[in-house]
Amino acid sequence: MESMITLVVCDLDETLLNEEKQISVTDRRAIEQLKDKGILFGVISGHPVESTRKKLREWKIEDSTSFILGMNGGTLYDAQTQKIEEYHKLKGDVLQRIFHHFQDVNCILQFYQGDVRYVSKSTQRTRNQADSFLETEVLADVESLILTESFNKVTLYAESNRMPEVLEKMITFKDPDCMGFLVDPNRFEFSDPRINKGYGLKKLCQHYGVAMEHILAFGNATNDIPMLSTAGIGVCVQNATDDVKAICNVISPYTNDESAIGNYLNENLL
Repeated sequence: MESMITLVVCDLDETLLNEEKQISVTDRRAIEQLKDKGILFGVISGHPVESTRKKLREWKIEDSTSFILGMNGGTLYDAQTQKIEEYHKLKGDVLQRIFHHFQDVNCILQFYQGDVRYVSKSTQRTRNQADSFLETEVLADVESLILTESFNKVTLYAESNRMPEVLEKMITFKDPDCMGFLVDPNRFEFSDPRINKGYGLKKLCQHYGVAMEHILAFGNATNDIPMLSTAGIGVCVQNATDDVKAICNVISPYTNDESAIGNYLNENLL
């Protein structure tokens, strides 16, 4: 089956990236060899394309990367043409409903536009988070901003002890035009209900004219399931969640700290 693979897509956090948020030498060398074999390689992330490009340069794999699926499948960047496609952004009326429902909750609303985060409140912690992914945080009048702009996603940021308040408020929020999910203990995100990593993978197939069965995908978390379950081969790292392990074709014996991606590619594809 591996001999049919023409495209490899990889999640970043806790999959390709180790605990230091870096890419190992083993992983990097394996990715470089994919290009030599004519196999397309790209990454998929919840971050914007623009900031992910900067990180690829920092990780020294920019020249080996053919595409980026950003915003959990809501944007597609082709490195050859340097063009970005965007799908199903949240429009003003939806953004206003989210804003008004959660404005009394002790959280920070973050709206992404390229590598800029517009925020309802700025703290040292949120600025540090933006800096860590080479993004710029801008304090804005978000209520006015969303009247004229559309965004790929909205993040509600809260301290861990405040997140239960956000989740409780979520119970009474019903809107068919957006979908919400908990990303980590500090972040709850909204996007168009059609957007997920599986949707991004289908757009990738259309863009490159590649059949789904020729795609090898790597992931670790619940939001990777739509991608891993539709790719020709879905591989999860050893540190993946149990629900991910239950649907994958292959469970790597290696974790993200043990170069799981590079080891799989070396043993099965290269």
